[in-house]
Amino acid sequence: DNFFISCIFILNKSFYKSLSNLGTGNIYGLLIHSCDDLLKPGGELLFKEMEKLKSTGKLEKIGVSVYNSSQIELVLDRYNIDLIQLPINIFDQQLFVDGWLKKLKNKGIEIHARSIFLQGLLLMNSADIPQYFSPILDKIEILSKAAKNLSISKLELALNYVNGISEIDKIVIGVNKFAQFNEIVNAKQLKINPIDFIENSINNPKYVNPSEWQL
Repeated sequence: DNFFISCIFILNKSFYKSLSNLGTGNIYGLLIHSCDDLLKPGGELLFKEMEKLKSTGKLEKIGVSVYNSSQIELVLDRYNIDLIQLPINIFDQQLFVDGWLKKLKNKGIEIHARSIFLQGLLLMNSADIPQYFSPILDKIEILSKAAKNLSISKLELALNYVNGISEIDKIVIGVNKFAQFNEIVNAKQLKINPIDFIENSINNPKYVNPSEWQL
């Protein structure tokens, strides 16, 4: 209980600090970064505090960030969330292939996609890719050829792949330099059918889950 009392204090402090930093009286979404915190005994106390913040009108949606279908299943069994953030990209298609995106939409849950460039791996030149990824080098080469055939960059292909998944509401993108930000903003928009890239799917978390990378 002391752990969650501390978490609730930090949650409130961070929330109101964010409002102050952003110069606003309300924000759109508040997500628990590690959904495992909600799954621990007492996690419902943390969720109730989020619901309390939502009831003040200062917060529109509450949700979680997840890594896999097991976490999604456990969270949905226990909580009524509005919003979920999850990883999806041309290599990490599991949640799309297994139908989890449709299940979430059927429950009225907003979906935000992250890791669409897989920590930049999808954008790297073959010569710069660490030896660790040698077993999937053929997939990376196929991706490069596909982009070339479509006369677009790998960034544009990766972005439009996720954008082509109808269940995705928003895409969360991180950049490490302004030039990359500009490239994303100016990326060509074209219709890509995600089914066309089903063979690029990699089911081994060793390569699609950055937390398991051994570089």
